[in-house]
Amino acid sequence: MTVGAEREPEIRTLPPDVVAGDLRRIHVLRDIALALVALLALVGATGLLGVRAGSEAVSADGYDVQVDYPRITRGGLPADFDIRVERPGGFGGNLVTIAVTKEHLELFDIRRVFPSPVREASDRSLVYWTFEPPPSDILDVSLTAETGETLGQVGIHDAEMQVIVGGSRVAQIPLSTVVVP
Repeated sequence: MTVGAEREPEIRTLPPDVVAGDLRRIHVLRDIALALVALLALVGATGLLGVRAGSEAVSADGYDVQVDYPRITRGGLPADFDIRVERPGGFGGNLVTIAVTKEHLELFDIRRVFPSPVREASDRSLVYWTFEPPPSDILDVSLTAETGETLGQVGIHDAEMQVIVGGSRVAQIPLSTVVVP
């Protein structure tokens, strides 16, 4: 080293309390966060986070019952139910009642039940819609609904639907709806 030569000062762009190891860790965490955001965007773009309909069916005591319902939904979106009860030979003039877990129905804003039930009732756990027997072998019931917009509803909600004909339960179907944010 020559006399009088000065050393150039080190230019530091990092705050004094951050060392190079910390900087590498910050960059890795940033890259992981960006990858997660990209993955979420990709999954959302494919529709995997969207609304999904579920379908359950059961045959019992000569009745075939099928229900199409919102399996995965989110607040503010349509969430319709379609229920079909079929019995070869008809319903013998008996009233047909559809009963659904009350707590499950509270997830939705029910706009319309078609056909209109002749009687509606509820108890502590179930909501009952009673219909005149159809002139054919098939009763189709549609519930036009929308998922409510309460964050407290987010999660998995299990329920049960029953079909009661002439005062006797002829079918019982488990339902499960996932409400996502």
